[in-house]
Amino acid sequence: MKTEATTRTLTCDACGGACEPVRRFSVVVGHDREFVREIVFDVRLVSPYQTDDGDVCDACLRKALEYRLRTGASGRDLKPTCWERGVSEPARETMRCLGAFGPTLAERDREVKGWLNDGESGASSAYWSSGRLRAMAAHFVEVADWLDRRAETADDADRDR
Repeated sequence: MKTEATTRTLTCDACGGACEPVRRFSVVVGHDREFVREIVFDVRLVSPYQTDDGDVCDACLRKALEYRLRTGASGRDLKPTCWERGVSEPARETMRCLGAFGPTLAERDREVKGWLNDGESGASSAYWSSGRLRAMAAHFVEVADWLDRRAETADDADRDR
């Protein structure tokens, strides 16, 4: 009996291209102490005429996800938030550090949404208006000024010794 080597080529059932299909991926949505919460996606193309096993390549999956994120649940195109073009990277990083805050899609609401740790129950969503952000900025400046005064007082005390 002769053994033959065979080659198996997988194709994307969405675009027809040769690919390594994406079978499963996950997105981390939060942490609860030592546990990670994630949404797990099992990827498969479903169509009425399908005879294959629903393989989807990375490019087709990205295209579908980007479209879905852009259109939202309504299926209509939504305007981009312009967060990347209108806010500096350091400011966006500060908002991420405060609780993964980002702009809401409803521009007229003038809000960002993020996640705050509320003690025992873990993270909960929070919406901050533009007015609240301005008040918080004033609070940050107040705390920074206090830290500077405290350090100057400590320096003066060290010199007096």
